[in-house]
Amino acid sequence: DTLRRFQCANHRCVARYQICDGVDNCGDGSDENNMTLCATRQKPCDLYTQYQCANKKCIDRAQICDYADDCGDSSDELGCHHTSTCSALTKGGCEHHCHNLTDGGYICACYPGFIIDGENKKHCLDIDECATGTHKCSHICTNLNGTYACSCRDGFRLADAVSGVCKAVKDDVTVVFSSGPEIRAYDLKINDQFDVIAGEKRIEALDYSPSTQMIFWADSYDKTIKRSYMVNARNGKSRSVSLRILN
Repeated sequence: DTLRRFQCANHRCVARYQICDGVDNCGDGSDENNMTLCATRQKPCDLYTQYQCANKKCIDRAQICDYADDCGDSSDELGCHHTSTCSALTKGGCEHHCHNLTDGGYICACYPGFIIDGENKKHCLDIDECATGTHKCSHICTNLNGTYACSCRDGFRLADAVSGVCKAVKDDVTVVFSSGPEIRAYDLKINDQFDVIAGEKRIEALDYSPSTQMIFWADSYDKTIKRSYMVNARNGKSRSVSLRILN
C-alpha cells in the first residue's frame, strides 16, 4: 500500500508518517536521506525540550497548556488536563497518546494527520489536508484518514511516491513564459528556446488555451489585455497573423 507505506532501499516497509522523523526506521537510513527524500522536510522537534504541534511546528515544552495558542492551530491547548497525570497503560483516557506536564497535569496528543477534537479533549479528529491547504499535491489531493493522497490530471503522472509533483507523460512539452517585453517558449524535448510574442512593453501576466491554441497576456505599460494564436510561433508568424487587443 504505497499510500500508507514507504519501501526502504533494503526493501523493508515502514509507515509513511515515519519518513523524515529523525529516526532510522528503515535500518539503512533511506527514510532519513537529507540529500533527497528529506531535503525539504521540516526537521523533527527535540524530544526532550520541544513539543511538536499538529501542524508540525515545534514549540518549547514550557509553552504547553499555558493558555496561549503557541502552535497556531491550538494543538498545544486543546488536549490539556490540568489535574492528575497519565500513565503509559491508561494514557489518561487519551485516544492516541499523552504527555505529562512538568508542573502537573497532562496533555492528550494525536498521531500525525490528526488533531484533538475541540469538543472532546481526549478524542482525535482527522485533519483534512486537502481542505486546509497543508498538502504538497501539485494537481489533485484526496483526503484519507490521517493522511492524504496525490494524483494527477490526464496526461500527467506522479514524478515519485513522495513529493506530490506531477510530470507530463509525454516528453514533447513546451513551457511558455514572459520576460519583460516578450513571451518566449522553451521546448523541453530539444532543449531550445524561441520567441512567441516580441515587441511588447511590459508583460506581467499570461495564460494559454490549449483547445484553441491561443495565448493571452496583459501589458501593464499599455494597460491592455491581448491575445494571439500560437500557430507557427516558432517561425515568428503568430503575432502578425492574429494579434487582438481585447480591452
